[in-house]
Amino acid sequence: MKKKMLFLIVTTLFVFSLFLPAGGLEVLKIEESGEKDKLFFDLKDVQAIIAGFEAGDLQMFIEFADLQDKVLARLGKFKSGKIKWRHKIQAKTRMLVKFDKTDFPGVLEKLQANPMKPGFQVILSNSKTNEVLKSYEISSAPFADLAIEVKYPIKVKPGEELKEKITTTIRNTGAAPAGNFHVDFTITAENRPDIKLGSFLKEFSQDVVIKDGKETVGKLVGGADCSLTIDSLKIPADIVPGRYNMQVTVDSQDVIKEPDEENNVFKGFLIISVAEPKLLTLDLSETRLVFKPSDWGFSIMHGSTVLSDGKDWRKCRIKAHIYQIRHASWKDFHWEIDTFDRSVWRITGAAFCKSGGKAKELKIKVAPRGGSKTAMPTSVDLVLKDTKLEFKPATREFKLLSYGDSIAYVPFWQTCKLESHLYQFKNTNWPGVFWQADTFKKEVNKISEGKFCKQGIGGTVTPTKIGIKVEQ
Repeated sequence: MKKKMLFLIVTTLFVFSLFLPAGGLEVLKIEESGEKDKLFFDLKDVQAIIAGFEAGDLQMFIEFADLQDKVLARLGKFKSGKIKWRHKIQAKTRMLVKFDKTDFPGVLEKLQANPMKPGFQVILSNSKTNEVLKSYEISSAPFADLAIEVKYPIKVKPGEELKEKITTTIRNTGAAPAGNFHVDFTITAENRPDIKLGSFLKEFSQDVVIKDGKETVGKLVGGADCSLTIDSLKIPADIVPGRYNMQVTVDSQDVIKEPDEENNVFKGFLIISVAEPKLLTLDLSETRLVFKPSDWGFSIMHGSTVLSDGKDWRKCRIKAHIYQIRHASWKDFHWEIDTFDRSVWRITGAAFCKSGGKAKELKIKVAPRGGSKTAMPTSVDLVLKDTKLEFKPATREFKLLSYGDSIAYVPFWQTCKLESHLYQFKNTNWPGVFWQADTFKKEVNKISEGKFCKQGIGGTVTPTKIGIKVEQ
């Protein structure tokens, strides 16, 4: 019996199967006989239970016992390849088994209270030593037992339509039919101790059933299976990339009574990720360069965060109001600052610390403290609004640029890719501090007292106003 429906994407598949009988239960039909100490046992069921045991030359008893191995009735003896039954056989189909009158009421009560798992077993024991050779726990009534096999890709993307990629096969390994049960597809947070099914929601929260991820299966007879091909299953567009679990639950509303529910739930690893960006850019428009002519103090700051302590910069005074600065990476140009005219020029074609050359004005705001054409200012602030950090994950190329020119010595910086959407940046001048950029959430956080390049390892998270752009 087959039923079709549609569902995922990616090449790597996870395969998981729970096609096993529930708890190893064997069916032994037992009926009341109308007598106070006798029950009818289905003879074919007894024979089917013991058929797989290779007795060889052993002589053994076939016994009916409770789960504490107390023998309640000896059914027969196996000798020389033949079975001699100890009780009356009727119509070659059933055995009228007699019990001790003190045991019979308890046996009957258990069979009536829970025929699916009454708490009895058939034992095969050595007739000379009474050593138990094999035991089979029994169910006295046919039962349904639903199990699942799931094939699915372990990598998906937020908002991805999961069509024709998941195959879910449901099998009834029991003997009784099962019908009108539900199958739920759920994504859950990884390593959650308790898994609960959610309901349909527009936005993702932990443990939410995927949109359209429910299906009702009609009657499924014992021994039959059906394949579900989900028509529409979509990963929520707002789910945060990371490691999750894919959970498929058969009979999620517990309609079918089964002796074992553990094989009704499949749970497998799922990675939800976004594409690695071609270029990641952090907008550092709040950057400023602070220069003190009197003692050559120099730093580049973003807010209270030091981007450079000036060790990789050269400084030169041309006049009381004109200064030149040059980064170690600049080969044929430098910047010239006029604190009186409050302007900054990019100079090419002239040696550093010399006048002349070709000048191009940069749109940089200059804020001197004190000073004149003939007197040095106490300090000078350059507001570097056009400052950005650029990082290419594929090549690990790193740049810290201001008005198109590098302002950082690359070896002073460390970069780390945690996930395709999660990156960390650290300057050697930042003890116990680093930035973490999330391209999915479009946010940059400052992490204090955390472990660099280690995801989820402590630390204090402080949001920043740093903008983030992604080029795919």
